[in-house]
Order: sequence, then C-alpha cells, then structure tokens
Amino acid sequence: MYAMRRSAANCRATKLNDSPDFLRLLALSWLAVFVVLMATSAVSANPRFWKLSWPDTDFGSIMSGGPPKDGIPSIDKPAFTPLAKYKGAADSEPVITFAHKGDARAYPLRVLIWHEIVNDTVGGLPVSVTYCPLCNSSIVFDRRLGDKILDFGTTGKLRNSDMVMYDRQTETWWQQFTGTGIVGELNSKTLKKAAGAGGIAGEVPGPLSQRQGPGAERP
Repeated sequence: MYAMRRSAANCRATKLNDSPDFLRLLALSWLAVFVVLMATSAVSANPRFWKLSWPDTDFGSIMSGGPPKDGIPSIDKPAFTPLAKYKGAADSEPVITFAHKGDARAYPLRVLIWHEIVNDTVGGLPVSVTYCPLCNSSIVFDRRLGDKILDFGTTGKLRNSDMVMYDRQTETWWQQFTGTGIVGELNSKTLKKAAGAGGIAGEVPGPLSQRQGPGAERP
C-alpha cells in the first residue's frame, strides 16, 4: 500500500513538473532573476547611484570599471616567504621590487593583477605598491602626506583608462598614474613616488617574495 501511494505521489509530481503552468512559472522565475541581475549591474555602472557609497563626491571624467568600491580588495597585511620556498615561482617571474634601509621585497604581478594595491611598510617606510592591469602601470608611493599616513583601496572606477584609488583616512580619490588627488579633501595634493622597479624574481635584491596574506584572498 505504501509503495502504491509513493508511486502515485511520484506520478503527480512528474505530471506537475511537465505541466505547461509549471514550466511557465519556472521560466518566469528565471527571467525575474535575470532582470534583477541586469538591474544590479546597471546601477553599479551609473554615476547617479555612486552617491550611495560616495555622497560627497563630484564625478567628472570618471567612469565605472565594473567592480564596486573595494570589489578588488587591496592587501593590507601582506605575508612574505623566502623566494626559494615560494611555490611555483620561476626566476623569470615578473615582479615589482622595492628596497629601503636594507629591507628588500618583491611583489609578483600575478598577485598584483588580482589585488592592484598592497599597503606595506618596508624598512620602516609606509608605502603602497600599486598596479593597474589595464594600462600596465606599476608605481610605489610613500603613504605619508603631511601629518597623515594613508592606506589605499580601489574605488572600482577609471579615469583615462587608469585606476582610481582612494585613501581610507579622508576618502579622497587619487589618479594612480600621477599620484594626484582628483576628488575630495586632498584634491590636487600629490603623493611622493618611491623608488620601486620592475624586474624578475631571479634578480630580487633580497630574500623575500610577496604572497597574499590570510583574509586577502580574492574569489
């Protein structure tokens, strides 16, 4: 008897799943999901809606790059490992190097492509190692400005096809290529560039190679 009831229930379920009304409802549900996703994407690319995250910002020639604010997460607590123990590293791997007061570090482009900004302190000097994959520009900035020590994140915006960063202390927006404030409290101020350089892992002037630290993983 139990088997017969179960068979009848399965039969009703099969008929329901094959019914035109059920298929129509399923199609409408998927359509609704698609519309919501498209609307969300349109909102994130519309400057009128950027005011929700940046209420005090005047947008000029700035356009959306796709990701939202901090959608490309910076690395704020980088972890390092000796080059000889860096898994998968080859002597020819491209890196950005920076050295200060005997402290030498390398930042692989394969990590910077995913994070774009590393806030670090090298030899006691607070720096931001930045990389814009779109225009292939890598610049190391001194994070000190006046009496402030800034740390940087990504706005998800572009200006002249170059990354627009922001500092978390004043939320000023900065053009990565020039290091100049373009919107906000520190507008027109310029960050000091530090002497970073491009190179390959086999030429790193020190024993360290950068990897992303815990909590900095990007999906």
